[in-house]
Amino acid sequence: MNRSLRALVPLLMAGCLATVAPAQPRQLEPGSILLYPQVDSRLGAGRGTIINVTNTNSSRIVFPNNLRGGDVRLHYNYVAGTVPWGLTDLAEFLTPNDTLTVLAGDHNPQMELGFLLVIATDIETETAIDFDYLIGSEIVVDVVGDEIWDLPAIPFKALITGGPRSGTGHFFTDPLANGGNANGAVDFDGIEYDYWPDKLYLDSFHQVSALVTGDLILVSLLGQDFRISVGFLIYDNEEDVFSRTFDFICWTSVTLDQISNVFRNLGGNPNEFRSGWCRIDGSGAVNLLTGVIWRNEGGSGTYSPPIMGSFVQRMLMAPTFGAGDLLHQTGFQNGNEFPPDNVN
Repeated sequence: MNRSLRALVPLLMAGCLATVAPAQPRQLEPGSILLYPQVDSRLGAGRGTIINVTNTNSSRIVFPNNLRGGDVRLHYNYVAGTVPWGLTDLAEFLTPNDTLTVLAGDHNPQMELGFLLVIATDIETETAIDFDYLIGSEIVVDVVGDEIWDLPAIPFKALITGGPRSGTGHFFTDPLANGGNANGAVDFDGIEYDYWPDKLYLDSFHQVSALVTGDLILVSLLGQDFRISVGFLIYDNEEDVFSRTFDFICWTSVTLDQISNVFRNLGGNPNEFRSGWCRIDGSGAVNLLTGVIWRNEGGSGTYSPPIMGSFVQRMLMAPTFGAGDLLHQTGFQNGNEFPPDNVN
């Protein structure tokens, strides 16, 4: 190795060691924000969504304000999936090692179908804090449809490491002094909180038929003014690929064959169980009022809107089988904030 290469290698190694992968939501790890992709608040005989949040912070250190380090105020932000995008903000207090389970229809009877964001905030000021101790899950029950399935909540960690602290010792996430942008919202920008992913993957689905169906749930935080276009690459088990697009606003729960008949008419080996998988990518968003195309405000400057989602596979047999699954994910997208400017 010549002398110039010897000098270059330590610099390259230092660069590799200094490179940190952008933060993404990390499934099954505690976070400061929990996303529940589908909440059904319609109350009826044998129907409901059970929402659970657990505080894993066990600190009982008492601060001058007589609050403990593990005390936290949670803001339950229920978002109706229809336009106008209605938002209901409810607060709950959790003590160290506390857990709270609510029935969505009783907790927030104003909403029917949509999603939920639970945000950790300071007890005194009710502003967002770094409190990476929250875990949660939801259980959806429909006795009439002979169905029950559950999903873990999607956690987002706070990334602030300095600046002013709350009365219980936790960093505020939004102030400029802490590295935030002081806009009064929670920002999934890799500075205040984890990014949203760039691409989603549905690892497996079964061909839709009279006895087999599946619901894809998609979530966007861009608000009610933006129509989101989503690109699908659908693969059967013989590696044939089909390209389709689908549009939604805010939130949707849609059967696979409403996206494309490809899900009902897969090719592949007829001697095998007809199944497939797909890549899902936000391909664009346009403001329905102004016609302005959404652009990522972060460093990447892309036009790919951040989306999240989950999938429920159903087999309408006796007994009916239903299984909830979070979508796999790669990459990162900046540009999400909550609540958006155009929320009602």
